[in-house]
Amino acid sequence: MITELNHIWPQIRQKDAEGIRNLRNQALLNKKYLLEIPTEEIKSLGEAERLEFIIEAYSNLSIFPDNDILNKFKDIGYNKIFLRWFIRLSDILTEFNKIEQEGNIKVMRPFAIAFIKLHLDTKIKYELIQWLGLVTHYKTDPETSLLYISLNQLYKQRQTYRKKPLKHKDVYSALMHGLLDNIERELGGTMDPEKFMKNSSKGKGEGVFLKAMIECIIKDETVSKRKLYILLYDLIRLIVKDYPLHTKTEFDKLKYEIDWDTYRYRRVEQIVDKK
Repeated sequence: MITELNHIWPQIRQKDAEGIRNLRNQALLNKKYLLEIPTEEIKSLGEAERLEFIIEAYSNLSIFPDNDILNKFKDIGYNKIFLRWFIRLSDILTEFNKIEQEGNIKVMRPFAIAFIKLHLDTKIKYELIQWLGLVTHYKTDPETSLLYISLNQLYKQRQTYRKKPLKHKDVYSALMHGLLDNIERELGGTMDPEKFMKNSSKGKGEGVFLKAMIECIIKDETVSKRKLYILLYDLIRLIVKDYPLHTKTEFDKLKYEIDWDTYRYRRVEQIVDKK
């Protein structure tokens, strides 16, 4: 596959560069829009309006943070931990370059970036909803979040609905079941939609989006899964902020009974191969 692509790779890279340029240009417009709105005006929005505004602003700029953007979010009231899902595109591209230095690997960049953005969007939305108290954890169990419980109830209703058409008791129920119908249609047979929704409600989209990102990496048959996952470790460490992923120095200090390569392979496998 890699050999077959070599003769057209310069054209692919040119298209990649155009796509990334377009992303940067759009980000400049999004930044201008955000910074022009007075902070107090944003803070005075109603809860639902503010949630919608912040999700859109954070998502639009998630891979283009700079000091102006970060300071704007801090002024609105969000702390450093919440802002950890801002990941610079330049750092992502650096990791792509390191992976490709292997020589037998090519990254389809715009597609890989799109799935990284979807991964970040899941984290951003989850943590924003968490700020509103909809994912309050009881006994530190994410499966007791209000959002998760709501989805559980919806799917229990759907089990009944599949046996006998269900008359929705209110507009909210009809709306949510309609949303789930659309998601199931979009996912098709790629994965269990119920599992996808419940994982998303807990901010866990790695097994979908990061796995899809890896599908955007073309490798020669001589590159094993183990080797690829080891090469991916630094990228996964960059974009996954809620799992402990050690540096080499930290690993050496902890004196694991496995070697550094095995540790990296297993940690990436645990994250992206989740069922």
